[in-house]
Amino acid sequence: MTPPAFSRFIALLVIAAFAAPHALAQSSDEALKIEPYTGPPIYLPESPPPPAPKIVESRDFSLKYEETGNPKMERTIVRYSDETVANHGPYKEYYSNGQVFTEGEYDEGDPIGEWTYYHPNGVMAKKITYRDGLAEGEVEFRNAEGVLESKRQYDAGKRDGTWKQYAEDGEQVINEQHYEKGKPAGLWRSWFKNGQLRQENPFVDGKREGTSKEWTEDGRLKATAEFKAGLRDGKTIVYQRDGTTEERVYVEGRLQKQNL
Repeated sequence: MTPPAFSRFIALLVIAAFAAPHALAQSSDEALKIEPYTGPPIYLPESPPPPAPKIVESRDFSLKYEETGNPKMERTIVRYSDETVANHGPYKEYYSNGQVFTEGEYDEGDPIGEWTYYHPNGVMAKKITYRDGLAEGEVEFRNAEGVLESKRQYDAGKRDGTWKQYAEDGEQVINEQHYEKGKPAGLWRSWFKNGQLRQENPFVDGKREGTSKEWTEDGRLKATAEFKAGLRDGKTIVYQRDGTTEERVYVEGRLQKQNL
């Protein structure tokens, strides 16, 4: 017969055997619960940007031509707290004969306002307006005799609008280009001095698009070429004086077929 004490020991083992898995599972579930961190931030905050450098010194600076003693350059230089330097204020450069080459003004390194350039004989070559360091508006270029050579347009430093080049008389247009935000656009054309159209080239978003044409000085069609996205795409035809033609076919810039 089993002693009472031994029976109680067996009963405790049975209870423990059934209770242990539940206890382990409960302990495991509690260990898997991860609470979000709610304490102070543990990352390092970003450093604030350094203060902008300030002007700490301003000094006039000039150079002279050794051969003649004439002024070569006159400008004002500023030094900043970070030891960098820049032009600031009126600026002039001279030819060796004493004639002003260019004059304008800087604002902490950026050209501003109206800048004028001259030929050695004193005739104005061009006048450019700067805004925030960038060319703005129309610029006329003239030769040493004062005759108009070309007109150009700028918008925030980029080519814009219509650009024209003139013949020696300063009146007849021999080249006309169009730009939009620095990119070629629209129909570009050029002429011979006798007024005959020389070339036509269409542009879209900076690239040739469509049919380009070329003529001889006597008005005969010389060639046509089809373009797409800046590449020859389609037929290119060369017209000979005897009435014959040379034809080439391109696809995405690559020659596919020719008939000579």
